[in-house]
Amino acid sequence: MDARYQIRPAEAADVGRVIEIEGEVFSTPWPAASFYSFIGPCFLVLEVDRLLVGYGVGRVAVEEGEVLNLALKGSHQRRGLGSRLLLTLVHRLADNGAEEVFLEVRESNRAAIGLYCKLGFVEVGRRRSYYADPVEDALVLRLKIAV
Repeated sequence: MDARYQIRPAEAADVGRVIEIEGEVFSTPWPAASFYSFIGPCFLVLEVDRLLVGYGVGRVAVEEGEVLNLALKGSHQRRGLGSRLLLTLVHRLADNGAEEVFLEVRESNRAAIGLYCKLGFVEVGRRRSYYADPVEDALVLRLKIAV
C-alpha cells in the first residue's frame, strides 16, 4: 500500500489528468465533457505523493448507486489503491442515499472482477455485446450496502 495517498472530490482542474489516465486504461475512453458533467460529490480522484493516479465516478438514482467509471494508472495498480478508491466511492454513494451499488465490467477483466468480488460484489446479470473495441459482454455486479 502506498503510504502517502489521498482520495478527494474531483475538481475541474483534475479533468485533464483524468483524461490521460482514461486514455491509457480504456480502449474507448470517455470524452472530457462527460467527466466535467459529473463533477460533484461522487467523482473522486486518488493522489499518491500529490500526483493524480486514479479516479472513480458514480451516481445515485433513488436508492441505487452506480459505479460508472473507475481507473488507476497502470503503474499504481495491484497495490491496494483500487480497493481503497472503490470503497471510498461506495461509502460516498451510500452517504448520498444508495442502498445498493451496481457496476458493469468486461467479462475478460479478471483482475477487476476479482477485486469487485473480494469487496462483496456479486454477479447479477450480463449485457450482451455491451463493450466495443473489442466487442465483449459486460457482467453486471451488485453490492448490497448494510444499513
